[in-house]
Amino acid sequence: MAHAKKYNGFSDNSVKWNFQKYLLDENGKLVAVFAPGTDPLSEEITTAIAR
Repeated sequence: MAHAKKYNGFSDNSVKWNFQKYLLDENGKLVAVFAPGTDPLSEEITTAIAR
């Protein structure tokens, strides 16, 4: 989608694969996007969740 950043506040990149991960806050706002190869239990993701 062109100009997706204006809608999601994060990135204009398209989904790279169906295992891409999205982290939403308690209000449903997109706060992080992780590549398909990122392990769900990686320090990068667990640290982002802890914030």
